[in-house]
Amino acid sequence: MLYETDLSALKRVVPFPFPVERFGRTVGEVRREYHFYFTDTFEVCIRISSGEEEYATDRIDGKIYRTRFPHVLVKYPFRPFSNALPYPRNSFHFNYSLKSLEAMRAQKILPEETAWEIELSGEITELIRRLTDYQNHSLEYGVADRIDTACFQLLQELIFLRRKRKSGEDGSRERIMAIASELKFRFNREMDLDELAREHGMSRRTFFRCWGRYFPESPAEYVRNLKLAEAARQLRETNHRIGEITAFLNFSDSAYLSKLFRKRYGMTPLQYRAEHFAERFTETFAKGEGTADGDP
Repeated sequence: MLYETDLSALKRVVPFPFPVERFGRTVGEVRREYHFYFTDTFEVCIRISSGEEEYATDRIDGKIYRTRFPHVLVKYPFRPFSNALPYPRNSFHFNYSLKSLEAMRAQKILPEETAWEIELSGEITELIRRLTDYQNHSLEYGVADRIDTACFQLLQELIFLRRKRKSGEDGSRERIMAIASELKFRFNREMDLDELAREHGMSRRTFFRCWGRYFPESPAEYVRNLKLAEAARQLRETNHRIGEITAFLNFSDSAYLSKLFRKRYGMTPLQYRAEHFAERFTETFAKGEGTADGDP
């Protein structure tokens, strides 16, 4: 059965560059033969599952596509499409206008491929669940805006998965980036890299080998550079004392911080602060926001 909601006439609270024309889902749908020819929209369809089929077979512009479930099928306008649904299928779809299609192509958002296989990640499953809930509230204030945003997030996730699949990565990049993200978030705390690698399913040797594929510096240097960048930010933007910055960044002492900072920035922390204070003062005075004898 098809459950579809038309949003084309609904006004949005906040303009979004890619408003959804309509969206919906099919649950247990069965048809002997299906033909369509879009002229005013294009559709992104996520075919989630089929009762008996391992592959879906589609004829688009005379070309046969045979794609394993689950997968994405982009149904572009002015292209004859036909298929058969001999067994129950579950899917989710959303449509955009030709104007949105033109804009997406201009910004190179859409891939050239018509169909590609995917894994149903937690992100995709959650977005479909959220959009399914929105169907019961589409006329309520702001819901159409939320549908626009969620559908575009879903499109992004599908494109991410396609590019990841095409790259042929073994999953190491995703794990390394997850570790790097955690290091970036917790750079001022003590962390056991061996334990962190194990938490992401990697041995110490594999972790360091894979890390070198994506970062020019070692994990320790990566963390140290994050600390020094934060020290520089605090020197520019706050009046925190050097000792306070040292403690926040979990350095052993201020002398060690100063030594590393000078090596990275070519000056001591106090010299760096004085230089940037002078720059801010000059800019403020030049804009007429202060006076020469007033507080900066």
